[in-house]
Amino acid sequence: LGYFFQRFYLKSSRELNRLKNSSKSPVVQHYSETIYGASSIRAYGLKKDFKKKNEELLNISIKPHFMAESGECFYSIYMRFIITIWGAGIVFFLVQDKENVSPGFASLCLLYEFIISDVLFWCIYMFSMIENSM
Repeated sequence: LGYFFQRFYLKSSRELNRLKNSSKSPVVQHYSETIYGASSIRAYGLKKDFKKKNEELLNISIKPHFMAESGECFYSIYMRFIITIWGAGIVFFLVQDKENVSPGFASLCLLYEFIISDVLFWCIYMFSMIENSM
């Protein structure tokens, strides 16, 4: 289940990162124009115009970044939800078979479930981030 969601997440995340990187270009271009033409901008009194243009470009460029971060948060929440369901299933089966399961074994199962699920979450999450950045 997590694998299929990861495939969906990677496709959308790649597109959002592509949009994020392409939206930075006009901002950088405007900064370089402003730096090289700073004396002319001051001489003609166009500081407010350049500041307004900079704010517009920043507002446009921040939207894909916000969407990419939102996608990462949703992916993290979804994976944590899957892990929680997995842990609840283990607890359910341990409680159902409480006559044959010792308390030490039950606590060991839960401890290992938390450790393994956390490691699994970070492996999948980091694999997704690495694959996304390539």
